[in-house]
Amino acid sequence: MTADHIVSAFDEELQKLDQLIVEMGGLAENQLASAIDALVKRNAEQAEIIRQADKSIDLLESEVNNQAIRLIALRH
Repeated sequence: MTADHIVSAFDEELQKLDQLIVEMGGLAENQLASAIDALVKRNAEQAEIIRQADKSIDLLESEVNNQAIRLIALRH
């Protein structure tokens, strides 16, 4: 395996991790806006939907953590 290949593979893994973080941030941003809207409108049903949707962000966070740990372990 050449050094260029190793660096290229590392860059690809970093890009995948970056994409996951961007996706997670976008979801969090949308949920925050929706939560503020639900609060302002005092809409408990909307707030509950938002609360339940938080699980998707939690799953992404777990995936980001796992990939980051894996990336660090492999490149150590």
